[in-house]
Amino acid sequence: NLLDDYEEGTFTGSIIGTTGSAGSWAVATNDCYYRKVGDMVFIFFKVKLSNKGSYTGDTKCGGLPFTVADKAAAVPATVAAYYVDLGGATTGSHDVYMAFNASDTHAYLKQIQDEAAPPNWAYSNIVDDSALHFMGAYLT
Repeated sequence: NLLDDYEEGTFTGSIIGTTGSAGSWAVATNDCYYRKVGDMVFIFFKVKLSNKGSYTGDTKCGGLPFTVADKAAAVPATVAAYYVDLGGATTGSHDVYMAFNASDTHAYLKQIQDEAAPPNWAYSNIVDDSALHFMGAYLT
């Protein structure tokens, strides 16, 4: 029975770039929780950086507690509920959301735009005190 498969706990989230290195990367706040029922994982992600380090490329949030399923229908997007100083244009038509990555334990920060394939948020826009809070759900 899928409902017999229940688990909850914490995980260590991260805001990093797809390339580069950690350098002096450091986190000020890491408050991430999950609840797994069957093959559905519900997460609350709250991470604030104190130093963005030497990462580059696109921005991704890592440390998801379970690998996202490898199914197109299993990779929902989740709206970023709150962010602080992500850098760049983060108001109006440039709001952001998270997109889970199939067969991975990361979600990519994407910019909401009027186009079919929204761009990933460049890590160069992240600043030392950037913070991101979001809730979401994905299949394992």
